[in-house]
Order: sequence, then C-alpha cells, then structure tokens
Amino acid sequence: MINFYRILQVDDFSGVHEVKRSYRRLAKKYHPDVSSDPETSELFNLVNTAYSTLSDPRTKLRHDNELRQALAYDKTRRDIDVDAEAIKAKQRLWAERQRRYETRAYALKDQAFPFKYRIALSLVCAFWGLQLIYSHWFVNLATYSNWYLTAGIAVFVGSSIFLLSSLFTYYRMRSIVEKRHINYESISWSLFLGLFLAGPCLILGLNTVRKSYHLEKYGVVERAEITDVRYSRVIYTFTANGEETITKSGLLKDDHIFDLNQHWIMVKYSAADPRITRLVKKED
Repeated sequence: MINFYRILQVDDFSGVHEVKRSYRRLAKKYHPDVSSDPETSELFNLVNTAYSTLSDPRTKLRHDNELRQALAYDKTRRDIDVDAEAIKAKQRLWAERQRRYETRAYALKDQAFPFKYRIALSLVCAFWGLQLIYSHWFVNLATYSNWYLTAGIAVFVGSSIFLLSSLFTYYRMRSIVEKRHINYESISWSLFLGLFLAGPCLILGLNTVRKSYHLEKYGVVERAEITDVRYSRVIYTFTANGEETITKSGLLKDDHIFDLNQHWIMVKYSAADPRITRLVKKED
C-alpha cells in the first residue's frame, strides 16, 4: 500500500499538526506556479491526496489501520527471511562438516586399502566369476552340479557391486576435493555398466566362438538316443569317442534329423570336448 506519511515526509502515525505543517512546506515546493516540470505537478497532486486523507480523522484512522497491518506483514516476512537464511546457513555448515568427515574417512580408508588395489581386486574377482561361468557353461546335463555356475554368478555380481561402490566413492571424493562441477557419479555408473554388460557379452561371444571352432575342427556326427521330449526341447544321450556317455538337451526344430518313432536324433559333437554338441540339420 501507499504510505501517505512518507509522501508528506513525516513519521508514521504523526498527528494532524505535523501533517499540516509538512503539507504547507511541500505545497509551496511543488506548486505548479513555482515549477513547470510535469513530474512536479504529479508530486503536487500526490501531496494533496495524502493531505486530504490524513487531515480527515475518519480516513486517517482507516489509513493507519491498513498501515499497521502492512507493517506487521512486512515484519513477519522479514523474520521469515531471516529464519530461512539461518536455516540455509546451518545446512551449509552441516554439509561442509559432512564433506570434511567423508573426506577424512575416505583418506583413512584409501590409506589402508588404496583405490587401485580395490579396483584390481574387484576386476580379478569379476574375471574369476566369469571364468567359473565359462568353464561350466557346457555341462553334462545328467551329472553336473549347479553349484559352480551359481558360485560364478555370485562372485561376478558381488565383485561388480564392489567395483561400482569403489568407483562411485572415488569419483564423489574427487568432486568434493576438486570442487568441480563434473558429474563424476555418472562417470562411475557408465564405467560400471560398461564392465558389467561386457562380462556376459564376453561369455556369450567366447562360447559361440569356442563352439563353432570345436565343431568345425573336431566335429563328429553321431546318432543319439532320445530319452525325453519336453515341449520343443529334446533330451538325448550318445556315446562320445566310443567310451563316454553324454546326456544333453537342445531345442528341436523342423530342419533337424530325427525320428521320434525310432527314438533317435542326429547330433554333432566335438571329439576334443564331447560336452560341446549341436543337433544336426538336414543341410549338414
């Protein structure tokens, strides 16, 4: 709201005597006969409006009540702003203490077990888990145990999580110490996802290459006995290299050579590693 006391250049809630005295002084100063400046004429009109309001007891009382409410509201807003600034200052202080605590804790942790050693350990464990998965990917269906495959998956996943934690903490500490606006957390996530996805892709790629190489170089075609058919998957048994009995399973397709009535199917296996097999197609 407009504070007419300020326009008349007197204290808030001044009496009528002070209002009249100030009005006479300002009216002489801003009267149009004294100055031809348009702004002076506007000020004169504003002074007249303020005087007409404050010289009447009823309008003055109404203006004083509105002014008191406005001043109380402004004081409340100022108090809220002061409280908000105090809260923000406390939050900044707490954040700074937290950063210093995390920095000291990480320094002690890195001194006991350096970052490069943590990364090396996690990578070694991840590749060990991949090696377990890879070594037990081609398994004898009837005799193998799920333990090694499960252990390999657990080691790979656990080491990957440890790797993510190490990368995240390291880059977060760098962002705090260097005070740079670089999203190191995104960098750690990108590195983790790249390594985590590269592992299974590497396993699938190596297994595909290994299977193709073995069947191409050491491949032997043999008739296998069908022991069970479950939907589109067939379980079969054959004798590898004339002495070892192998049981495997595979997806049954129309272009495979098989005879369900005679309970046999043609399979190609690797003489070097009979666990590597493929159901033979007609064009083979």
